[in-house]
Order: sequence, then structure tokens, then C-alpha cells
Amino acid sequence: METSMAETNGSSAPTVSPKTVKLHAGKISRSKADLDGARMAHASLWGTAEKVGIHRAAFKAVLKLRDMEASTRDDYMRAFRQYAADLDVFAQGDMFGDNESAPVGKNVTKKADDENVVEFG
Repeated sequence: METSMAETNGSSAPTVSPKTVKLHAGKISRSKADLDGARMAHASLWGTAEKVGIHRAAFKAVLKLRDMEASTRDDYMRAFRQYAADLDVFAQGDMFGDNESAPVGKNVTKKADDENVVEFG
């Protein structure tokens, strides 16, 4: 006779029949194998996508946005744009790429040469 999970053997652990333990062990093992296979297939798909030029982080972000409810996505995008503007994330950099580490943004100046000062922002 199968022992119910509610019955105990005097300890805090429930008493479970060996048959039940073996049944669940088999199911869990098969499920883990299926999960491992799915993970490998998922990783392979990402590898293929990256090989054709898809930027992994950007694509993941877009997929996340696509799957959001419209109102949640609108709130997120509104906040994103505000934070990006506040932090000058999309400030225009040096047009010729001479100094990629130069600060850019509002009221930042940079000497182009000894005679000229260029103001960004």
C-alpha cells in the first residue's frame, strides 16, 4: 500500500514508499535530460543568430520589449528615454573619432587645436 505524504514516520520528513521515490526519480531525470537538450538547442540558435550579425544583448532587449504589454512597454520606454537623456547616453561624440574618450554633453568644451575651441551640447 502506498503511504501518503501526510503520514510521517515520527520525524518531520514525510514517509514515502520506495515505489513513489523511484517513479519521481525517473520522471525528474528524464525531464532534466530534456531540459539539457533544450538548453543546448537554445544556445545553438543564439550562436547561429550571432553568426549572421545579430547583436545578442540588443536583440534580447528587443524581444523583451516585444513581449511586454503595451502600457508596460510605454512606461518603460518613457523612463528609458528620460534616463538616457539625463545621463547624456546619446550625446554626439567627436565627429572624426579622434578622441573617443573625450567627455561630451552639455557645456563641455574641447580644444580642437591651439586656436579653436569647439563646444558640444
